Amino acid sequence: MDLTVKTAKARTLRPTFSFYVPADRNLIGACAEAADAVAVRGPSGPNVVEAMRREGFDGIVLFDCANYERRAKPVAPQSWFEAQARAGADRLLTTGRWVEWDPMGDALSAAVDAARAEAAEVPGVTLVLAVDSRWLTNTDGIYRTIDILKDVPEPIALVLAHRDDPLGAMTAVNNLLALTTNVPNLSFLRSDHGAIGAVAIGAVHGSVGLIPRYRHFVPPSAVGGGRVNDRTARVFIFDLMDWFTGFTIAGWGASGVNINCRFDCCGGRSLARFFDDRLNADAHNLTVLAQLGNHVLGAEPEDRRAEFSKLCNMALAHYGPMGKLSDVTEPKSQITQWAQFTYPQLR
Repeated sequence: MDLTVKTAKARTLRPTFSFYVPADRNLIGACAEAADAVAVRGPSGPNVVEAMRREGFDGIVLFDCANYERRAKPVAPQSWFEAQARAGADRLLTTGRWVEWDPMGDALSAAVDAARAEAAEVPGVTLVLAVDSRWLTNTDGIYRTIDILKDVPEPIALVLAHRDDPLGAMTAVNNLLALTTNVPNLSFLRSDHGAIGAVAIGAVHGSVGLIPRYRHFVPPSAVGGGRVNDRTARVFIFDLMDWFTGFTIAGWGASGVNINCRFDCCGGRSLARFFDDRLNADAHNLTVLAQLGNHVLGAEPEDRRAEFSKLCNMALAHYGPMGKLSDVTEPKSQITQWAQFTYPQLR
């Protein structure tokens, strides 16, 4: 099989966004229609999409083998490349490597070398690296990361790892800007809506997890964060530019945030309905995040950063007491960081 990759033709090597989903036919089809592309997790993804192709599916697809996960079963690189090619991948990705934090930088250098060796016979393959977020947020770490990645000739796709929010550290977004400015053809997989912000500041592609466990990667040695004993759906609220559980939303009462969804997915219904833990918010989240991605990336290239930042600034005005003084919602660090990029001329 000819695995030669013509990266110049890859749609996802231009400013684009996708949804990151498991190998579920219904989710793949819906997300491919709503976004520029869909990223499918796991080694079974190519087989599922190949079967869909035979039935007429023509969506743009990327495949993340996720071989960096703790219990992943090793997949032979050549077989993985061939499976992606048969399924019509927009570009081929390596199987994925975990990069633990190493202040000296040796672990990242070794992972890049190993990924390049894996793809040596297939020019143009994208190198997938799941990296401890300290490679981005640590002061020494970001300099070493840029120094190691900036001259790598292949495209790179990063999965940022943290037990809660990889972009939560106060230095994260500024360092992300430095990274996207200095490293060409950079993608971010398995992220929250910050992936759209990353494209707005220079990345070529960002993939947002539709399901909570795919909105960041928890390091193999860590335990994930999240709200204990709250099984209600996590809902993206456009006006707050962040995610909240149905339980939290239902408790807000009268506030400055309109919790009646204005998008077609909900028909004006209240987001407080997700207090019912039998409901999932996939349709809502897909619709609203697609609106966000299309709005930001539909702007002129020089305006995208400011447009994403402006939405975060508008969101900040809605935080504070949520119906009563004792119930105060504070914006996450990520939102306040993105808000700093608004240009003065924006109104």
